[in-house]
Amino acid sequence: MTIGDEAVETVITSPIQGFILEKMVEIGDPVVPLTTFQEGTALMTMAKMDELLFRGTVDEIDVGRLAEGMPVEITIGALPDARIEGRLTKISLKGRDEENATLFPVEIAVLPLDGAALRAGYSANAHVIIERRSDVLVIPERLVRFEDERTLVTVRRGPEETEEREIRTGLSDGITVEVLDGLAEGERVLEPLEAQVYEVLGAKYRFNAGDEDALAVWDTAEWERMFGFLFLGFKIFFAIVGSFTLSVGGIGVANIMYIVVRERTNEIGIKRSLGATRRSILWQFLTESMLIVVAGAALGVVVSLGVVKLMSLVPMQEIVGTPTISLQVAAVTMALLAFIAVLAGLFPARRAATLDPVECLRD
Repeated sequence: MTIGDEAVETVITSPIQGFILEKMVEIGDPVVPLTTFQEGTALMTMAKMDELLFRGTVDEIDVGRLAEGMPVEITIGALPDARIEGRLTKISLKGRDEENATLFPVEIAVLPLDGAALRAGYSANAHVIIERRSDVLVIPERLVRFEDERTLVTVRRGPEETEEREIRTGLSDGITVEVLDGLAEGERVLEPLEAQVYEVLGAKYRFNAGDEDALAVWDTAEWERMFGFLFLGFKIFFAIVGSFTLSVGGIGVANIMYIVVRERTNEIGIKRSLGATRRSILWQFLTESMLIVVAGAALGVVVSLGVVKLMSLVPMQEIVGTPTISLQVAAVTMALLAFIAVLAGLFPARRAATLDPVECLRD
């Protein structure tokens, strides 16, 4: 076979019909055929440009929500105005570790595109559409705050009046979020104050307003919330310690009453011989134990009032505030003391009431 005046010894036929992307040999370069003993020389790279694939990776957090056949929207940096659609065709069964993250390779078949020329090697991002909503009310997700399992936004109600409003949200794409309830179309939702500070200073000093590391902001409200949780932890800790302390005190009162019963065995025998009932003996020792607890509680209240009074005289109100006695805590403490007093006196009193008068007089 000849081409022009040149004799051609071998004709290599392309396995596909497409475009040449890269030529790897020049005229005069030696080439070897593919055999079972050697790898052949690659002559060129070809592609069918009407059947393009997007190859990328998905984080393990999101891969569980994907399924083959889902629609995809592809954005290409070199073609910002092009609307490119595709279909998810492959999700790898095995992930790979990259930069301390587990990623799963995926493949997306690019659907035919009119009006734009796609080229192999373009950098692109793909957005897999898991669920789609249309004609819904949306707001930027940065305007939403989450506090105590509530979703809040700040709404402008007048020239100098704002309102903290709870809303119910739906779908989110990480940039905008659907509002299901709590807002009406046309209402003005304000940026959080911190975001406004970042935006104004970022424009003035030329840094990215979304870079939180570029500017340190002291949020007193956040610190107040953190200290609130911290002091709540202290309150719970001291409540547990106080409960154990009162319980130990109750055990002490019970031991004292057992000793009292043993020391007054003869008295119990005389009263029973003169006609005292078991109920009267029971109430006598139960009342005595409760009087001991009441006396201790009264002493504790006096000491607490004295400590609070002395602390109020120390000039530290700006740091720790003015100390007070909480009525709620006092009520819970008194209820716990009453319960401990009953338990501490009941068992020794029952022991005294069940003693045999004869044995008591003999002792």
